[in-house]
Amino acid sequence: MRSIVVGVDGSPPSEKAVAAAVEMALLFRAHLTVVAAYAPPLIDPSGTAAFATSSDATSSLRQRYDELVRRKVDGARAAGVDAEGLVREGSATDVLLAVVDEKKADLLVVGSRGLSRTHRLLLGSVSMAVASAAPCPVLLFRDTAPEGSRSASAATPT
Repeated sequence: MRSIVVGVDGSPPSEKAVAAAVEMALLFRAHLTVVAAYAPPLIDPSGTAAFATSSDATSSLRQRYDELVRRKVDGARAAGVDAEGLVREGSATDVLLAVVDEKKADLLVVGSRGLSRTHRLLLGSVSMAVASAAPCPVLLFRDTAPEGSRSASAATPT
């Protein structure tokens, strides 16, 4: 294994994916590429809602992901991994698949938020999409419980 790509978005499953990708990169002495994708936020076309301008909102989102990726790359490098970071505009699925292809990745590691069936149907699932389209193996890290199945008591410490 020479090249590993890991997708990040700041979610708990994404954090697990990064930790595992760093461990594997160390074990196999593989190059690690940490990737974040962002899409410009939707703007109210009527102008009646109090939205930031598209370029301001996109810039803010880009900065957030730049910082996230920088932290993950710095952590990987501190652990002794040859790592780089990429932040690109576009859908997470398209960006991840493009980077896997560019880097000729041997493995793609991503988190899965565990969306309920309804949310998967409405929003789609990045993890399902990349798992079915990636030209390499995909390692998924799930949240501990699917959305909608968490009990109220599990979310509130006693």
